[in-house]
Amino acid sequence: MKRQISPINRLAFLLVLLLSSTVIKAQSLEATLSWSNRTELSSAVSGTITRVDVKAGQHVKKGTILTQLNQVLYTAQYNKAKAIRVSEKEALDEAKRELDRSLELYERTVLAEHELQIAKNNHKKALANYKKSQADFIKAEFDLGFSTIKAPFDAVVIKVLRKKSEIINASIEAPLMVVVAEAGKMIAQAGASSAMLDDIKVGRKASVDVNGKTYEGKVTFIGLEFLEGTNQYPVDVEFETGSTQLRAGMKASINF
Repeated sequence: MKRQISPINRLAFLLVLLLSSTVIKAQSLEATLSWSNRTELSSAVSGTITRVDVKAGQHVKKGTILTQLNQVLYTAQYNKAKAIRVSEKEALDEAKRELDRSLELYERTVLAEHELQIAKNNHKKALANYKKSQADFIKAEFDLGFSTIKAPFDAVVIKVLRKKSEIINASIEAPLMVVVAEAGKMIAQAGASSAMLDDIKVGRKASVDVNGKTYEGKVTFIGLEFLEGTNQYPVDVEFETGSTQLRAGMKASINF
């Protein structure tokens, strides 16, 4: 006689299968915290530092001045280049008007070819001078802008490597000034086996546990090569920290 399974037992059996499947799929990885968007800010120009407005651990808004070199020389060079560019543009416009007038007179056979060629040469020279003045102005504008280092985004200051009144020389290598990371975000970095990566994809949601607190995040990176000295691939999960100040190197766990 064929044994019948009651509806209650059948439901219990299905629940066991479902829970077993969930347990199999649930995965946890030991992780270490790292900064999100860690950025090293260097000076592209030389000079004497007149401002260092931040210190390690400080939170700053995008555009906040972090360090600044003496502005006197760079401002003077900028103003000079700007004035020369205006003057050369006026000279170019005048040379163009003279060339147009010469072409008209030449067409009416009133002007000799030699005089027309002089007008053409003067226009070419004026154009070359104006283009040079443009290049000089762009460089002066660049130098002035890069003499001040500002926060590229809302950030937490990790390191300040220079002091006020220090002289820096960027002619050989751009000196490192400040190190920042994106505020309000961290990355949990872990290693995963190739088998685990079958279920872990970039964009997948994950939770990160740090000191008993859980943060929601998502996978932002999966490496293609083993972590050095292991047979595991790197996995990064970025998450929002809110107002909590976490630190790089803290231990965490990633749960999928």
